[in-house]
Amino acid sequence: MSVRVEKKGAVWTVIHSRAEARNAVDPQSAEALVEAFLEFDRDAEAAVAVLWGEGGAFCSGFDLKHAASLTGDTRPLENLAYPLDDRTPPRGPMGPTRLVLSKPVIAAVAGHAVAGGLELAGWGDLHYHSAEHHQEGVELFQKVLQMDPQNVAANRGLGYAYMQRNEFAKAKECFERAAAGDPKDARLHYFSALLANRVAMMFAAVSGVYPSFSHCACMVAF
Repeated sequence: MSVRVEKKGAVWTVIHSRAEARNAVDPQSAEALVEAFLEFDRDAEAAVAVLWGEGGAFCSGFDLKHAASLTGDTRPLENLAYPLDDRTPPRGPMGPTRLVLSKPVIAAVAGHAVAGGLELAGWGDLHYHSAEHHQEGVELFQKVLQMDPQNVAANRGLGYAYMQRNEFAKAKECFERAAAGDPKDARLHYFSALLANRVAMMFAAVSGVYPSFSHCACMVAF
C-alpha cells in the first residue's frame, strides 16, 4: 500500500510510502493521495491533515520510470491536462495538488523534496521542515525562483520557510509575489497582511511556547 492514513483525534497523518522510489508519485499513489485527502475533507470530525513521506524522502517528484514506460503513448498525461474552459480539472500528475480543501494541510518535509515534490510541498497550507533539511529546502526553493521568479509554489514554500526562521521581511516579499501570481488564493493574501501588520511577531511567541510544529502550525492555520 503506497498511501496509508493514521488518525489521532482530529489530526490525520497521510503517509506516502514508496521508499523504494524515494516517494516518487506514480498514478496509483497519486489516486490514493487524492482519495485520502477527499475523505479527510468529508470527515466532519477531522480538523487538520499532515502529509509526510516515509523512508527518508518527502517526495522526489513524478516517477520517471513510469514516465519512461509511456514512450510513444502520451494519452495518460494528456488526460491530466488542465482544461482551458470551465470544466472541472482532473487530478494533477502529482495527485492532490489541484484540490481546494476546506481544512488545512501541513506538509511535514523530512528529507528531500525535489521537482514535483516541491509542488506537493507547496500545496500544503503550512510547511514544517525538519531542522537537518531546512536549509536544503530553502536552497531548492531559491534555485527554482532563479529560473522562474514568479513561481507560486516556490514563493509560497520559501515564505513559510522564512517565517519558520523568523525572517519576516523576506517572508512577506515571497507571499506578495505568490499572491500576485495566484490572486484567488486567500491564504497568500492573509499571510501577506499578517506580515505587513507585524502580527507575525505573535507567531514567534507562539513558537516559543509550542515548540511542536503540530501545535504551532495548526494555530496559525486557523
